[in-house]
Amino acid sequence: MENKKIVIGVLATPTPNGTKVERAEFTDTLDGWHEALGCDCIDIQDRRVLGSAKHFDFVLDDEGLYKPMPMPSCVTVNASGLIIEHFVGKVAVVRHDRNGNLVSLTEDEVAAVMSSVRRAGALKFLAIRL
Repeated sequence: MENKKIVIGVLATPTPNGTKVERAEFTDTLDGWHEALGCDCIDIQDRRVLGSAKHFDFVLDDEGLYKPMPMPSCVTVNASGLIIEHFVGKVAVVRHDRNGNLVSLTEDEVAAVMSSVRRAGALKFLAIRL
């Protein structure tokens, strides 16, 4: 049995009451990402979380909007604080190295991502920016 690379990051899961954000471990294979996010097709977007200048990799369900009852887990806000984009479904937040390989977040980075949860009306979302 081969050793599979595990990366530590943050998992944002939408719920009817807002986004649940938790530290998580992910198997860094395509099948591992599909299983973690409950999807068949992934995309990786480069974004920052509110309160941090660091760039993170957001691994997300590329077909989330096509699923019944899509729920947003992350919202992108502009400099004025207006919501300009949603990511729906489960989203994993990790980083990449200089070779483009996905790598674990440090504990400080995990804390920075988890502290970027904001309220939008009655619901909570992971707030990110371009």
